[in-house]
Amino acid sequence: MVLDTGSQLSWIQCHKKVPKIPPPTTSFDPSLSSSFSVLPCSHPLCKPRIPDFTLPTSCDQNRLCHYSYFYADGTLAEGNLVREKITFSRSQSTPPLILGCATESDDAEGILGMNLGRFSFASQAKTIVDSGTEYTFLVEEAYNKVREEIVRLVGRKMKRGYVYGEALDMCFDSVNSMEIGLLIGDMTLQFENGVEILINKERMLDEVEGGIHCVGIGRSESLGIASNIIGNFHQQNLWVEFDLRNRRVGFGKGECSMQV
Repeated sequence: MVLDTGSQLSWIQCHKKVPKIPPPTTSFDPSLSSSFSVLPCSHPLCKPRIPDFTLPTSCDQNRLCHYSYFYADGTLAEGNLVREKITFSRSQSTPPLILGCATESDDAEGILGMNLGRFSFASQAKTIVDSGTEYTFLVEEAYNKVREEIVRLVGRKMKRGYVYGEALDMCFDSVNSMEIGLLIGDMTLQFENGVEILINKERMLDEVEGGIHCVGIGRSESLGIASNIIGNFHQQNLWVEFDLRNRRVGFGKGECSMQV
């Protein structure tokens, strides 16, 4: 499963029983679980106007609660809402959680939703973890200021007209990423109350394809949202703690390559 602090609903890939077709190795077989149960249409969560899902829940042909969940990048997961325990060891397991049992999805790994929504894994299991999306995305005003400065520093070296993944447009063609990083220098993301995240010049660029390197920052508008997202590309070598009770996020410098 992919840890996602921007998602509420956690879901697992549940394979269909199709003869002669082996299920994916990452899928879950509900018939092997003694704690698994499917939510019926009569469950309070199975209401068309419930605000916790991107699309209304519905009642399928088997009178079971069906959900569809769209993500900012356009991917979709849909299936049935279920209850299931998650076991970490013989002595540690969660209470029954509300999960999605996806039979149709664009991602075979599943999602562990860790935002502050009432159905997220963190809210149901009272857990604190760190997570993030791949790259950082900023709202228009913030992104424009970053781009203006990078254009001022290394604009002549940028690859004209190139956009990676319809999101990253500050890219460089087959260059020494360390050289460009040195020219750009360090960047600091500043938050309220003096909280800062330092992005070292060594972490400014990421090789995206064929020797092309891009600054790992894009417009959040390209995702169809109006929020700042600090991606895990810029969370590397950081400890990130989510204090759900007090609604705070803490950052601390770490060296993740060191062996403990």
